[in-house]
Amino acid sequence: MGYRTAFPQPRASSVGDGILLGALVWLGFGATFKAAQVTFERRPWAVWGIQAIHDLVAEVVVAAIVTLWR
Repeated sequence: MGYRTAFPQPRASSVGDGILLGALVWLGFGATFKAAQVTFERRPWAVWGIQAIHDLVAEVVVAAIVTLWR
């Protein structure tokens, strides 16, 4: 079993795929990291909401640009 078979690479072939992939990356990394940070710093969850929306929009825009660039 080769590396490519064991770990398939996500490929975005359309802008919609890029947006979905960006949102999933944000959910897996950005949202969880910010939640841990807000919890540790004992900040209000409204701060998490503001930062989460900003990070989600940035991640989706970057994913769409990279998808179109290819």
